[in-house]
Amino acid sequence: TLRPPAPSVRDVRPRGAQSGRVEVDRVLGGGSVPDSAILVGGDPGIGKSTLLLQAAAKFASNGLRTFYISGDEASAQVRCALHGLALPMRRFNLPPSPPFGISFPRYLPTLLSR
Repeated sequence: TLRPPAPSVRDVRPRGAQSGRVEVDRVLGGGSVPDSAILVGGDPGIGKSTLLLQAAAKFASNGLRTFYISGDEASAQVRCALHGLALPMRRFNLPPSPPFGISFPRYLPTLLSR
């Protein structure tokens, strides 16, 4: 008996939420997938935080539950950056970074309870 081919990952991928940043959406394959996490790395000063804050603000303004967690910037620094970029902070979750020694998976329930 012939079976139909299994769907490819591309066939079953949910439609991504648009970030409003062409560069981000292209790298994410069309947008951010629901219930996903995005980890970005790179050299200091190349604009990672600026680009991701803009994308996160867009997700939040579209009604998506959005968290911005930085491993090297304090929440106060991120709030200043949001203000400096004139990005809306309403509906934007900016939790403190996990306590030293606590892994992200262990910290996740704390985030989701916010």
